[in-house]
Amino acid sequence: MGWLGLSHRLVDFPPGRPLAVPVARRAVRSISIALACGLLASCGGEPILAPPANPSRPTITTTPGLALATPITTAVAPQIGDLVWATAIDPTTNAPINPVSSYRPDAVRIVAALHIDALSAGSSLEATWEYNDTSLDAFTTRLTPAASGADQWVSFYIERDPKIEWPAGTYEVKISLDGATVQQAMVEVREGS
Repeated sequence: MGWLGLSHRLVDFPPGRPLAVPVARRAVRSISIALACGLLASCGGEPILAPPANPSRPTITTTPGLALATPITTAVAPQIGDLVWATAIDPTTNAPINPVSSYRPDAVRIVAALHIDALSAGSSLEATWEYNDTSLDAFTTRLTPAASGADQWVSFYIERDPKIEWPAGTYEVKISLDGATVQQAMVEVREGS
């Protein structure tokens, strides 16, 4: 923009010269300068691909012991089954024995079991208990399996003091996997169950 300047002077034209001639010359000069700049810019030179003077075949080498592909492991989300209330569990499989829909006050323990498939090692399962909407923090239990497992039962339970019966009311357990609640259920303790 430095080559273009504006002037506020009055220009005297010699007599007999029409006004259109200087304007036409200026237009021709401007077009010539623009064309020259365009030609100079287009002659900047692009790289030209040429074959090498002495073409040789590329050699392919293999490195022994290098794996061709790395297997990718896909994470499978664990499948969490429904909670099953029971009076006992199988000591080998943790599967519930004697499922119940409610407990008597003299029941030895309240057992909540659930079937889990594809639980990965290092996952954290936690059970928190409530009685009539009051937290039973002393019964909170956390399990962390050392190995991955498919098709397994996990059980949580609370036991009473042999001298004191369970108070009648509603007992609730919330099971969480790595901090997210995955299962929740309530059961009644009542006379005549």
